[in-house]
Amino acid sequence: MAVQTFISRIEQAGFTMRAEGDRLIVSPFSKLTDEQRAFIKRHKDELLVELAVRRWMPGGECYERIRSGWRLSRTPDGGYVWLEPGSWTADGGKAAA
Repeated sequence: MAVQTFISRIEQAGFTMRAEGDRLIVSPFSKLTDEQRAFIKRHKDELLVELAVRRWMPGGECYERIRSGWRLSRTPDGGYVWLEPGSWTADGGKAAA
């Protein structure tokens, strides 16, 4: 079974699945079958990649934020931060308060 199919089936069964760095969070974990747990263990890396990609696809969290005016900005330490609509200008400066 492809990871995309597995994620769809898990979500249809009422589970939530998300990536947090290199951790895969499935809730409610206690309700997973042994077969589901084994699949997750065997395909963890692929599941993490698929979940990361989905965030940027239409309907995903990141895609929808950008579509609604949010901006992803690089921080001085190399990280990223979301800037709310109206809190930034097109030339990269801060909007007037």
